[in-house]
Amino acid sequence: MNFINAVILLDKANKEFIVAFSGTKNPAQLGNEILNNPNVDYDMHDIEGSRVLKYFYNHYQAFSDWIEDEVREAAKKNYKVVFTGHSLGGALAVHAATDMYLEKLRTGS
Repeated sequence: MNFINAVILLDKANKEFIVAFSGTKNPAQLGNEILNNPNVDYDMHDIEGSRVLKYFYNHYQAFSDWIEDEVREAAKKNYKVVFTGHSLGGALAVHAATDMYLEKLRTGS
């Protein structure tokens, strides 16, 4: 099984809240990402005609509620939120940043 991990780090000195996603772990997982990644409708937000890659979208949804709850807490403390990841994690970070922006939890600055 190819688990995907996310971790949230709190940097109190710099008032940063960092959400990091793990990347692709092995060639089999990469093959799965490539072969099982058709475009699907993006239905988390009402954006007419928007499509995303299924593999990344489905895996982000597994984390979305947890991340949203944590980002809400960071916003209450006026912390800067940073999303990061490599490879697969980068795709998940883009989904998370977009989702939080569209939820109006972050301004994009």
